[in-house]
Amino acid sequence: MHFSWFTPEFWEFDVVILQRKSEMYALSLIENCSMSENTVKEKLREILAEVNYGQICLQYFHKSPSWLYNKINRNMVDGKPAELTPDEILILKGALCDLSNRIRKVADTL
Repeated sequence: MHFSWFTPEFWEFDVVILQRKSEMYALSLIENCSMSENTVKEKLREILAEVNYGQICLQYFHKSPSWLYNKINRNMVDGKPAELTPDEILILKGALCDLSNRIRKVADTL
Protein backbone atom coordinates (compact mmCIF):
# COMPACT_ATOMS: atom_id res chain seq x y z
CA MET A 1 0.00 0.00 0.00
CA HIS A 2 1.52 3.30 -1.04
CA PHE A 3 0.10 6.68 -0.12
CA SER A 4 1.35 10.13 -0.88
CA TRP A 5 1.95 12.06 2.32
CA PHE A 6 -0.27 14.81 0.91
CA THR A 7 -3.40 12.64 0.99
CA PRO A 8 -5.69 12.19 4.00
CA GLU A 9 -5.42 8.43 3.51
CA PHE A 10 -1.72 8.59 4.38
CA TRP A 11 -2.42 10.29 7.71
CA GLU A 12 -5.36 7.99 8.49
CA PHE A 13 -3.12 4.97 7.90
CA ASP A 14 -0.48 6.47 10.20
CA VAL A 15 -3.06 7.11 12.93
CA VAL A 16 -4.31 3.51 12.75
CA ILE A 17 -0.76 2.20 13.16
CA LEU A 18 -0.13 4.51 16.14
CA GLN A 19 -3.42 3.47 17.75
CA ARG A 20 -2.55 -0.21 17.38
CA LYS A 21 0.93 0.34 18.82
CA SER A 22 -0.45 2.30 21.78
CA GLU A 23 -3.11 -0.38 22.43
CA MET A 24 -0.44 -3.12 22.39
CA TYR A 25 1.76 -1.05 24.74
CA ALA A 26 -1.15 -0.47 27.13
CA LEU A 27 -1.98 -4.18 27.15
CA SER A 28 1.64 -5.07 27.93
CA LEU A 29 1.65 -2.57 30.80
CA ILE A 30 -1.55 -4.06 32.23
CA GLU A 31 -0.14 -7.57 31.97
CA ASN A 32 3.02 -6.44 33.77
CA CYS A 33 0.89 -4.87 36.51
CA SER A 34 -0.67 -8.17 37.52
CA MET A 35 1.20 -8.17 40.82
CA SER A 36 -0.34 -8.67 44.21
CA GLU A 37 -1.18 -5.62 46.28
CA ASN A 38 1.24 -6.86 48.94
CA THR A 39 3.97 -6.26 46.37
CA VAL A 40 2.55 -2.79 45.67
CA LYS A 41 2.49 -2.05 49.40
CA GLU A 42 6.06 -3.31 49.81
CA LYS A 43 7.25 -1.16 46.92
CA LEU A 44 5.46 1.93 48.26
CA ARG A 45 6.88 1.41 51.74
CA GLU A 46 10.18 2.94 50.63
CA ILE A 47 8.54 6.31 49.86
CA LEU A 48 5.59 6.11 52.24
CA ALA A 49 6.67 9.00 54.47
CA GLU A 50 7.62 11.32 51.61
CA VAL A 51 4.48 11.05 49.46
CA ASN A 52 1.06 12.48 50.25
CA TYR A 53 -1.16 9.59 49.14
CA GLY A 54 -4.28 11.50 50.19
CA GLN A 55 -3.50 14.19 47.62
CA ILE A 56 -2.66 11.59 44.96
CA CYS A 57 -5.96 9.88 45.67
CA LEU A 58 -7.95 13.08 45.29
CA GLN A 59 -6.08 14.41 42.28
CA TYR A 60 -5.66 11.25 40.18
CA PHE A 61 -8.42 8.90 41.34
CA HIS A 62 -11.03 11.46 42.50
CA LYS A 63 -11.70 9.27 45.54
CA SER A 64 -11.19 9.61 49.28
CA PRO A 65 -7.79 8.81 50.80
CA SER A 66 -9.37 5.93 52.75
CA TRP A 67 -10.29 4.30 49.43
CA LEU A 68 -6.62 4.01 48.42
CA TYR A 69 -5.57 3.05 51.94
CA ASN A 70 -8.08 0.18 51.93
CA LYS A 71 -6.92 -1.02 48.51
CA ILE A 72 -3.19 -0.89 49.30
CA ASN A 73 -3.66 -2.64 52.65
CA ARG A 74 -6.22 -5.11 51.23
CA ASN A 75 -8.67 -4.27 53.99
CA MET A 76 -11.99 -6.09 54.01
CA VAL A 77 -14.67 -4.10 52.15
CA ASP A 78 -18.13 -5.60 51.67
CA GLY A 79 -16.84 -8.94 52.94
CA LYS A 80 -13.88 -9.27 50.58
CA PRO A 81 -10.36 -7.83 50.47
CA ALA A 82 -10.14 -4.59 48.52
CA GLU A 83 -7.50 -4.67 45.81
CA LEU A 84 -6.15 -2.46 43.08
CA THR A 85 -7.16 -3.36 39.54
CA PRO A 86 -4.51 -3.37 36.81
CA ASP A 87 -5.91 -0.05 35.53
CA GLU A 88 -5.69 1.48 39.02
CA ILE A 89 -2.09 0.30 39.33
CA LEU A 90 -1.35 2.08 36.04
CA ILE A 91 -2.97 5.27 37.33
CA LEU A 92 -0.93 5.07 40.54
CA LYS A 93 2.24 4.48 38.54
CA GLY A 94 1.43 7.48 36.33
CA ALA A 95 0.72 9.64 39.38
CA LEU A 96 4.06 8.77 40.95
CA CYS A 97 5.88 9.42 37.66
CA ASP A 98 4.10 12.77 37.29
CA LEU A 99 5.05 13.73 40.83
CA SER A 100 8.67 12.73 40.27
CA ASN A 101 8.80 14.79 37.06
CA ARG A 102 7.43 17.84 38.84
CA ILE A 103 9.93 17.42 41.67
CA ARG A 104 12.76 17.13 39.11
CA LYS A 105 11.64 20.33 37.36
CA VAL A 106 11.61 22.26 40.63
CA ALA A 107 15.01 20.83 41.61
CA ASP A 108 16.44 21.88 38.25
CA THR A 109 15.45 25.48 38.94
CA LEU A 110 17.41 25.65 42.18
